Amino acid sequence: MNLSAADKELMWALLQARNPALLALVDVLDLGLLPVEQREAITRAMGIERRVNRERWFARSAEIERLVEYVWTSRPLALDDMQLLRDAIETEAPSLLPLLNKIGTRELTQDESNALRSAIVHHLVSTGFGPQSEPNARGIRLEALIDYLVHCVADWH
Repeated sequence: MNLSAADKELMWALLQARNPALLALVDVLDLGLLPVEQREAITRAMGIERRVNRERWFARSAEIERLVEYVWTSRPLALDDMQLLRDAIETEAPSLLPLLNKIGTRELTQDESNALRSAIVHHLVSTGFGPQSEPNARGIRLEALIDYLVHCVADWH
């Protein structure tokens, strides 16, 4: 599924109001080339705009939710993101490795998603922060993977 012209217009309006630098990513989204941290940036900007201008966007809440879902789940994880996820799970909870076959299929249960996210959190704590306790580049990607896994659950919403 690709974004319709109306969906793109709505996404553009949300991003233009909050973070115009993200507009270039809308066209890339349909190509399936967005790393998880860019997916997170898009959905965060859309959510902030929706909350800040609640009255303006209230009537379109269902459309916005559908777009957020699209950003997270319309395309499989980029190879680099999948490798980072695999590295984290191999290190922190190797028994969960078979669950990686369910990523992108919407077949993960809530418990499975929680287990994967917990393992990633442990990995984030040990590898994802710099000397000033700020997330490093790896940490930012791990945080985005945690958010991604929320949307991989079969009964999310």
